[in-house]
Amino acid sequence: MKEISGLNPVTRGAISALLGPALDPSSQTTSILNTVDDHLFLWNAREQSVLAVNLSCRGENKIQTLNLADCPQHTVSGLSVSKSARWLAVYGEDGVTAVEVPRRSGGDGRFGGGDSELLCRSISVYRERDDRKVQKASWHPGSPGENHLLVLTTDGSLTLYFVGETSSRIFHQVNLGGSRVETALGETAVDFCFGASVERKDGNIWPIFVLWADGDVFYVNADLAEEWRVEGPVEVNPPQSTDFSVESCSILAVGGKTGPPVLVIAQVGGNILHHVMLGEPGGKISLHLYQQLELDLGPLNSTDSVFSCPVRLISDSSNKSRYLAVHGSGLHQVELPITESENLIDTDLQCIVEHLICTRPTLDSTPAPLLGASVYYPPATLVCLMADHSIHTLKSKPSASFSASSLTENSKDETLQSYSCSSDNIEDRVKSIFSRDSTQPLIISAPGTNVTQTETLELLCRATETLKAEYICKIVKVRDELASEIKLLKGKKSSQENLLRKLETTRMELRKNAESLSEKYEDVKDRGSDLAARVESVLSRVQTRAPTASDAELKMARDLKMLKNKMEQMKVATEQLKEKDKYQKYQMENVRADSKQCSLTEDQVENLKEVLQGDSLIITDLVKQISSARKDIAL
Repeated sequence: MKEISGLNPVTRGAISALLGPALDPSSQTTSILNTVDDHLFLWNAREQSVLAVNLSCRGENKIQTLNLADCPQHTVSGLSVSKSARWLAVYGEDGVTAVEVPRRSGGDGRFGGGDSELLCRSISVYRERDDRKVQKASWHPGSPGENHLLVLTTDGSLTLYFVGETSSRIFHQVNLGGSRVETALGETAVDFCFGASVERKDGNIWPIFVLWADGDVFYVNADLAEEWRVEGPVEVNPPQSTDFSVESCSILAVGGKTGPPVLVIAQVGGNILHHVMLGEPGGKISLHLYQQLELDLGPLNSTDSVFSCPVRLISDSSNKSRYLAVHGSGLHQVELPITESENLIDTDLQCIVEHLICTRPTLDSTPAPLLGASVYYPPATLVCLMADHSIHTLKSKPSASFSASSLTENSKDETLQSYSCSSDNIEDRVKSIFSRDSTQPLIISAPGTNVTQTETLELLCRATETLKAEYICKIVKVRDELASEIKLLKGKKSSQENLLRKLETTRMELRKNAESLSEKYEDVKDRGSDLAARVESVLSRVQTRAPTASDAELKMARDLKMLKNKMEQMKVATEQLKEKDKYQKYQMENVRADSKQCSLTEDQVENLKEVLQGDSLIITDLVKQISSARKDIAL
């Protein structure tokens, strides 16, 4: 995946200018900002359009305006995008509208070829009726065409719509309960989330968890090919005491394929519950509450005067074990230390909570809730839409499970490397000391917020206290730790220097011994060479005086005897050839004398000539062999 260039100040200013000032300042958080792949989507309430920002394009012209053919006739408090941005959905309490996004094309992969303004087809999916208000709308992640939209209403109806080219129709629908009386008493469905998919032979199953305001959780087996089955409310262990004053507001599933599935439930007032899911999705499941935390909704809020505000949970696409908590007082980031091998029930693992942004430091501050927050990567960057339509970006910190490489990792000395990788080295101790227990948020309050001098002093004191506790005290502690480590290393260095001096003395002694041994070896080698030469001389003299012949002499004698025999044979053969030559000459003379009386035919004469010529060649070869043998004997 290529690195995303992100949002520069010019682009952020252009987005704020297009959004303009807020038409109706809201006191509650919304979710009109979303990121998918390398695009950022924002709802522009003033122009009734959607802004699409290309995060990977490095030019200045990154923003495209997606105009809707039919503007939604309802309020918009949420924006949902399908997994590859083929469809958008804008929804509010009184309706849901689906928007088809033009296909991406061009070098930068922009929508509709890169035009600054595009006209998109919009389809009305749902309108409020019988006081059935919309709580949430989200695209089904298992939809092949990304055109299945899931809508939850206050009466407990969970409806899956199939969005076509011109209209939408109900594809699946289940009713989780909730009469008008129960709705009036606050027992309504408030939120839902998709869990991690479960692979099966006949396809994947996407579980849906539906949260009610009283804290009950219903489980729906959301298979596109089969009828939906509802279970619930799901059993929670240990059993929780019923407190009707506490209202749940948001639910989110984290983990799953990368670790144990954890179900996060947020309550109005800033309490967040972490549940481990027991059992296999698709069958009987239960929840085990193993952790509860309380968010700090403002640095100047005392524990007995914390205001209540709904909390909206948003998943972090860059890290499956991390999520965002957006509320009317700002933004928190929570990370769960879960891995595949860890059992969250049997271990006491503490989550990491960071207070990133505070928009309402006091109870009397003007509400300035975030209108949306999301994370794009790489690198992981948090982008927020503030109440005044300004854009803020924050770099996300590396995950706690990320193990930074040791400074001595590339050392060639194995002893030093093993020491640096030990669990009790100075780097681990410094990291553990510098680990922060609390964070100081970025305060971005509304322009009309008035903070008294007392509150300003209290804020300054708290910031100073945090600075002392999280920085200065830890720096002093690290300094002492480094001083003790330096003292220890100096002692080791002194002992190693003493040992090195001893080794140097030993090395000099060994070098002298090696030189002495080398000289002795050369002397012994020379004496050995002299003795070997004397032995060879003695052996040669003894051999010459020996009464018997040597092997070489015996072999030479045998060779001479063989040559002598060959000479005798060749001599006999030569005599025979000479006799034959004389006989042939005698015969030739007789033939010449009696040529008239010759009775041989011409063919017989030619044959005789050929025989005589062959014998002549044989005689010539024998003569050559005799000459060669005589030369060998002479040698």
